[in-house]
Amino acid sequence: MFSNKPSSFVSENTKCPKLEETYKACFNDWYTNVFLKGKGLENGCRNEWEDVKACMMILINEKSLEISIEKGEKETEWKIKNFDE
Repeated sequence: MFSNKPSSFVSENTKCPKLEETYKACFNDWYTNVFLKGKGLENGCRNEWEDVKACMMILINEKSLEISIEKGEKETEWKIKNFDE
């Protein structure tokens, strides 16, 4: 079962923890009351998972953009520095 504590990736960002907490609560309820009792195999928390996944993808894309911008700035600084020498 999941801990209700947000993962480190999510807790560093303030956008997704509530969605993750909602999903984990839903999953834990399904796991305990459905799966373990042999009442079904299909996770009933698909919508909650899709919300978490979408939020995480936004964070990943934002982080990738930040890394690309930082890399571009460093390359530009290096080119300017070497051009001046």
